Formats: sequence, C-alpha cells, structure tokens
Amino acid sequence: TASIRLQVWLSIIVTVSDTISGKADFHSMQERDAPIQNTTVPIMTRNTNYYGGVHRPRVPFFAVGAPVIDFTSLVHAMKEHRESISTSLKNLDRSYRIARASDYYMFRDTDDDDNDDGLSSLPLSSSLERRIERIATLLEADMLVLESLLDPFDLIHALPEPPDSSASAARQCEHSTYTDASSPNDGDVAQHAHNDNALPSTNDDSTATETDYINTPSSYDSVMHAISHIVRDWTILGKDVRKSTYTWCVDELHELYEENVRSKTKVLVPGAGLARLSYDIALSGFNVDANECSLVMSAVAHKFLHGIADGSLHPFCYDSLMNEVDSQLRYEEAVFPEEDTGPDHMVGTMSYTIGDFILAYSPAAKHMSFDSVVTCFFIDTATNVYEYITIINHVLRDGGTWVNLGPLQWHRNALITPSADELKIMIHSMGFTINKW
Repeated sequence: TASIRLQVWLSIIVTVSDTISGKADFHSMQERDAPIQNTTVPIMTRNTNYYGGVHRPRVPFFAVGAPVIDFTSLVHAMKEHRESISTSLKNLDRSYRIARASDYYMFRDTDDDDNDDGLSSLPLSSSLERRIERIATLLEADMLVLESLLDPFDLIHALPEPPDSSASAARQCEHSTYTDASSPNDGDVAQHAHNDNALPSTNDDSTATETDYINTPSSYDSVMHAISHIVRDWTILGKDVRKSTYTWCVDELHELYEENVRSKTKVLVPGAGLARLSYDIALSGFNVDANECSLVMSAVAHKFLHGIADGSLHPFCYDSLMNEVDSQLRYEEAVFPEEDTGPDHMVGTMSYTIGDFILAYSPAAKHMSFDSVVTCFFIDTATNVYEYITIINHVLRDGGTWVNLGPLQWHRNALITPSADELKIMIHSMGFTINKW
C-alpha cells in the first residue's frame, strides 16, 4: 500500500507498521470527520461567505500557535517587494546609462537618427530604453494584482498554544522544532522538547528567543516566491511541472484508495504553499487538510481556493537580463487561473491550517488522525528530518500511508543531511514499511 521510487526526485510511499509505533496495518476506513476534529476551539472568527455577491462554500482557514495573525506582515512583504523592484529598475537604468555612453563612444561619428536600414545609431541603449519603460509599466500593473492577492482574509484562530511555549523558540518558516523520537505517541509529541534526549534542532539553543513563527519573515515568505508558485501551480506555464509532480502524487493516492472510500479518507499535505496539490487531491474526493507556515502563501492560496483569484503576471520581467535569446519573450504574460477554481468544484472537502508543521501536528489530539500524509518538495526543509518522520508517524492511523516526492536538497538550516539510502534506513527504523522506493 505504499511506495518509494528513486527517479529525478526521491519518490516515496511507505506504510506505518508496528515495528516502533505499535501500530498495525491499515485500510479500515472510518467515517469522514470534520476538517479539524477534537483539536482546537475557535475563539475568533471573521466569517464572510460572500465574495462579489456570490455565495460560495467555504474552505476554512485555521491559524494555529499564535494568539493573533498580524496581517501587517503582508503590507511589509509588499513594501519589500516594491523596494526590490525599485532597486532592479535603478540597476537597469545604470546599465542603460553605461550602454548609452558606450554607444556614443563606439558610434560617435554616426548621426543619432536611424540608419538607412532603420536601425538606431545607438543600438544597445535605444533597445534598453524601450525595455526599461515596458518592464516598469508591466511591473506596476503586477503590483496592483499582487496587492489584491495579499489582502487580509477570513480565518479562524484555533488554539491552544503549543504545550511548552519555550519549545517554539527561534521558529522560522523553514525551521522545525524539538521532539522526542523515543516517545512519538506519548501524548503531545512536543512535550518532550527539553528533556535530555531531545533532538537537536537549532544551531545554538543558548541564543534562542521566543518568536512568533507565523509572522517571522523569511526568504520563503516573500512576494517573489509567491509569484513563482502562482506561475507553477495555477497557470498553463506550470502544467508540465505539475504533471510530473502533483499528478504523480494524486495517482498514487488513487492506487491506494478506491473512489467509493475517498470521502472517508483524511489526507494531510504539509508545506502546501498555494495549495494546488491539496486542491487536486480534494478534486478526487478526499478529505484534505493543507498545512503551510507562510502567511504570504496562505493569503494567496485563500484567493485561489475561494475562486476569487483572477488576473495575470509577467514573471520573466523579474529575471536578470541574462541568457536571453529573444528579449521579447521577457514580456510573456502568465494568466491565472488556467481553469475555474474554488470549492464549488471539489468532490471532497478541504481545510487549510496556517502554522509550523511540527507545532501544529504534535499535540495528542492529532495522534492517528490521518489516513495518509503527502509530502511534495517538503522533507528537505527540515532542520532535523527525524522530527518530520516522527510527526508523520504520530498523525497517521494504523497502517496509514506516507507518499513523498521531491529532492534531498537540504536547506541551509539543516543539521543533518542524509543521503537517499541513509534516509531509507531511517524511515524503516522509525516504524514504516517501505513499499516502493
């Protein structure tokens, strides 16, 4: 019922066994639960079911682990993006001035008017001048689109706080937290954070300070990353990439679960980003909980999942002027979404949880709450990948299945960087039966 395959990326499907966790085999489907069951108590809801006067079924967005989501971070993200664009345009202007001076030097004996063949006597600087003007116009148009995508959105603050608030020290979007692999099913996994056997997950514990891990900025929690994800996940330009990644994950779930049981099957998708993979799984009839730590990604995902994201961007205008064959291709437009989206189209159900994966899913209430976990380009974001394996084991029901696809391009915060064969041994040792590798 599970698979691990080594292709261009590490593709894994594993099944929880009773080796470590005390779990037996699975495939007994339970009745579909609510998107979030017995885990949190909503204490504040901004509830609006109408978008543009059209009633739509809601995809609930939950915030876990922080008393209040600070939406001003979205404003700051846009401010940083605008400053970055301004810097890029200044650099282009500098290139233009250098090119113009060079053109004048090289063609100083030529009139500034067009030559007989219709070409400017200042070939490079004239072209750069036109390009800068056009790029500036397109980027300003993109700003208006991005500002609408990063509007504050409706969510439910779902608490309680993590069991040990000090365990959330120095949290950032790409960092994981302390867990005790020796007792993965003993109540809250995170409660073992500071015992003598805790897994190392920060570079220097003595300098750790308590941080709101949702609102802490990081390179991933940026507008530029959101742009690249929009193009990959929700435009025609990313279709081939999605086919080789997301479609593979969905097909594996289809092999595992017949259509008549999918509505009773709960699937967790950590590192969901803009939620295209989660959305595709829900389209197949599954009950999906997407998890993401980035507020920027969550804000944009909210618009797509409610069918109110509609527009276009010019992603290649953000690239540096290198390796170009045809400069006109830089202005190519990426229209989104490529197809009508929103919860109206889902056969299954879906929820979206904003918060760190470790802290959000380590509580005892999350124990054995999912039939399957699907990770795509996610596990190499771990500080200590043992933590991710522990939490995945923790949330899976008896015989539950973990489907993984992605590289082992460990992030710079990683404290351990196992190879594929070493990771295979680690996963097996943690109580999983490897069905495909």
